[in-house]
Amino acid sequence: MNYQKIYNQIIERADNRAKTRKEARETLGYSERHHVVPKCMKGSNHKENLRFLTAKEHFLCHLLLCEIYPNNYKLKQAIFLMSNIPVHKVSARLYERLKKEYSISISGINNPGYGKSTLVRMIEKYGEEEAKIRFEEYRKNLSKAQQNRPPVTKEVCEIISKAKKGKKQSESHHANVLIANAKKKGTKLTEEHQKKISENCGTPCTEERKQRIGAANKGKEPWNKGLHPGQPEGKVTWNKGLKKEDYELYRQNKNNNK
Repeated sequence: MNYQKIYNQIIERADNRAKTRKEARETLGYSERHHVVPKCMKGSNHKENLRFLTAKEHFLCHLLLCEIYPNNYKLKQAIFLMSNIPVHKVSARLYERLKKEYSISISGINNPGYGKSTLVRMIEKYGEEEAKIRFEEYRKNLSKAQQNRPPVTKEVCEIISKAKKGKKQSESHHANVLIANAKKKGTKLTEEHQKKISENCGTPCTEERKQRIGAANKGKEPWNKGLHPGQPEGKVTWNKGLKKEDYELYRQNKNNNK
């Protein structure tokens, strides 16, 4: 089927019928403005690029454009949004097809924002200066939303704990966590080092390896030695907010007071 020919025929018929909105109202009653060259394809708002169509013609034109340019995700978005307007009554089968095509057109690498941070997407859309202002507002609103979040109850914690209980992380996941944590601390890892981490994850710690670790740490003072943060059993509880940096400050103050 020649979709372009059908599209041109509808546009030509609309052009012969009415040149302005006023003429379209007198002829049709209800009309919709249509861009012959879509705006997402750099079409202008000039009167030469505008035609006034019936609701049915307008919907058909956008369906035809999707067939003519099947890889343009913005045209898929436009037709899907039009299908949700009460004026354009569509069948359940057509609505399902449009919804699937629209979903595929914006999924994964097809999405223009795929792999880009919020700031980068804003810079591309608004420019660098306006993007910085909008991004600061976005961060403030995000911070407010997080502050207003209700606290996690014990019941929710128990549900999460039960769901994770007995499940073991894969070796690859464990290796990725170790590499990510090392990078967060600013440690520069070579590709060779990352491969070694991946290879060692999941392998049991042999007696020989334990001896090597013990020999390497022999004579070194444990960083948490002598630290008891008010626990009756004298155990260090990490979920109380204790960090290595806090302990270093504690040791400095202790040495200064001697």
